[in-house]
Amino acid sequence: MTLRRILVGIDASPFSRMALRSAVALAERVDAALDAVFVEDINIVRLAAHPMAQGFSLTPPHSHDMDEALVAAMLELQSAAARKAFDEAQGPARSFIVRRGRVEAELLDAAQGADLICLGWSGRAAAGSRPRLGAVARILAARAAVPVLLSRGPAAGPVVVLWDGTEAAGRALAAAGRLSAQVGLVIPENDPLRLIPLEAAARLCPAARNLELTHVSAGTFPGCLNRLPAEAILVVPAGTDWAIETIPCSVVISR
Repeated sequence: MTLRRILVGIDASPFSRMALRSAVALAERVDAALDAVFVEDINIVRLAAHPMAQGFSLTPPHSHDMDEALVAAMLELQSAAARKAFDEAQGPARSFIVRRGRVEAELLDAAQGADLICLGWSGRAAAGSRPRLGAVARILAARAAVPVLLSRGPAAGPVVVLWDGTEAAGRALAAAGRLSAQVGLVIPENDPLRLIPLEAAARLCPAARNLELTHVSAGTFPGCLNRLPAEAILVVPAGTDWAIETIPCSVVISR
């Protein structure tokens, strides 16, 4: 199965812009259509309409009533910034969509028919930092029916897969093969008596047909990930979500 449609959720954050660049690069690599979605967060709109809602400013410090017109203008500016970043990105056939609602729900709905979802690691942190995974990214990683790419940085490097020989790892290998014909293996095993059979099993896996596999790293998990370059894309089986925070590069949660 090839990637035919990639959906990227974008806003005005640095990690979101990196997710957009990653999505464009992948779409070009596999000749997929690309859809970008900006969601006007309905929770912010509802908060601004609440009679008791207060806003705060630090320059100078003071509080003030929430202004619905100001919130609407802020969302419009964010949408315009996201649209500008999308228009400036070079890529294949694509569309930009603005929706309003709960961000995670709107992205899940927009992803129907997509083969991959791309998201920034966090919507509230500066690029180059090591923030915790954002709430929206965490929800989609857990609930999406298709693989989700969580972008920590420019994911232009090698595609590698966390391989432990399980059925879920086979699905991860298949997902990696849809991103690149060259896939590296990261095997969470120290014992050579187990490591060699695991690598052999990967090469015999039906998902490895027509792939060029290389052995990238081995060792105890998550220490076996430490040598991965920041620009790598690591594909992990669903159920490895608990370890996402320890992964030093962009990650794809397979299904």
